[in-house]
This record gives sequence, structure tokens and C-alpha cells, in this order.
Amino acid sequence: MDRFGTELFNLHPVRQYPLRHTLSAEVRRKIAIENAFIDRSIDLMDLSGFHGICMDVAHAEDLRRKNPEEFEKLERLVRKAPVLVNHVSLSGDAALIDSYGEVTYHTHTRVEGGSLSYLRRYSQEFFGSIVAIELADSLADQMEFVPVVEELVEEKLQAVVKKAA
Repeated sequence: MDRFGTELFNLHPVRQYPLRHTLSAEVRRKIAIENAFIDRSIDLMDLSGFHGICMDVAHAEDLRRKNPEEFEKLERLVRKAPVLVNHVSLSGDAALIDSYGEVTYHTHTRVEGGSLSYLRRYSQEFFGSIVAIELADSLADQMEFVPVVEELVEEKLQAVVKKAA
């Protein structure tokens, strides 16, 4: 943490990937839990002892499309727990099969299509003060998405930063 100035980490929920080692309270306060499921919401138990949420907005979009009841739970959760950071990737109209055999609408490469326009649908409650582009494309290709992400979420991020101040 000191070497690189890292302030925040993210993990998938421990019910998905159980921890192999005990983490101190100090370390846990620097961890946001990702909404890593595309078929169900994370909940307050997943966040217990951790700092808040790492909202993968593409996962939220999959959840909204595939399981509206679970998406409503996620909507309620963001009103109770802070979203600290985001992952964004591409989402499209066509269903894809991911590496786990699950139907998904998001992708981590531009080759598979999709866009970032789905981000417009989400309220500022779904955004933290840091947005990470989660694509497997080259860094040069990923940099092309930076202005698009900034345009789509700038107003939401400004509201988040004001709320945090």
C-alpha cells in the first residue's frame, strides 16, 4: 500500500471466493466488495467488516436485465452502503455466453461489441469517486474510452465528490 500509494482494493464477495487468510480491520477498511454476481445481488452480509461497494456497473446492468427482483435489492443496497469505486465495461443488446457458461450482456473486449451508453441509466448512487475501465483490450484502445466514460458519468461523479466533501 505504501509503495504505490494504493488507497483502496476490491474483492469479490467471500461467499464466492472465501478468504484463505484473516485480514486485519485496518486492511478490511481499505477493501470494497464487488457486485461480482450477474444473477443475484450482493447484500449487507457481503459487506460486513469491509469499507463499501465496488460497483461493477456492467454486472448491475446484467442483473437488471436478467433478474429484476435481485436488481431491486441492489438498488436498495446502494442507498444503505457507500459505493466507493466502479468498474465499467461494454454492454450490448446481444446475449453472450461467458467463460462460466452464464448468459451475459457485457463484454471485456471491443471485438465482441457493446457500448458504454447503458451508464446513462444509472443514478449517482451507483457511482463512487473512482471509475476503472475494465477491458482486456490494449491500453491504447482502452484510453479511447476515457473521454466517453468522462462524458457519460462526469455529472454523476461531481455529485459524488460534492457529497463526500
